[in-house]
Amino acid sequence: MSENGMRLTITDIESKNFLRVASGYDPKEVDAFLDCICDEMELLQGEISELNSQLSFARAETRKAEAASGFVTPAETTPDASLLEILEMAKRVKDMTIADAQKKAEEIVADAQAQADAVLGGLEEERERLSENLRELRTQARTYRDAVATLISEQQSLLDAVDLGEDEE
Repeated sequence: MSENGMRLTITDIESKNFLRVASGYDPKEVDAFLDCICDEMELLQGEISELNSQLSFARAETRKAEAASGFVTPAETTPDASLLEILEMAKRVKDMTIADAQKKAEEIVADAQAQADAVLGGLEEERERLSENLRELRTQARTYRDAVATLISEQQSLLDAVDLGEDEE
């Protein structure tokens, strides 16, 4: 089913945009895979259309032949069972192809999300480590600044204590 609740169409697949994330799947590869799915769906739809045309033609020919012979079967309105089976099989193949494509797309999105989460988790750990390093450096800088201020203060006290005497001229 597409996002609007209707059956999935080739246009839905072609127009689907996935979020791009760091370290995700190669968008060209995903697009190429989706193109293959669309191509397969087009082939299946063409086969279904062709089978429907053949069925209509066979029905028309049967009706002509019956009309010409004057013979009318009781199952005149019942379509040929083998053609219906073929159409049903084609529909099942189409549905399975769409389901497989949706499953693969969901797996791709889930894998991309898992990779993004792993990358983000690693970046969060790195940020925490760098924040801790920054706190340590700030503490060291304050300690060093206090030590230098104390040393300057002590040196100033020593200089103040030195009696230079008064210059007498």
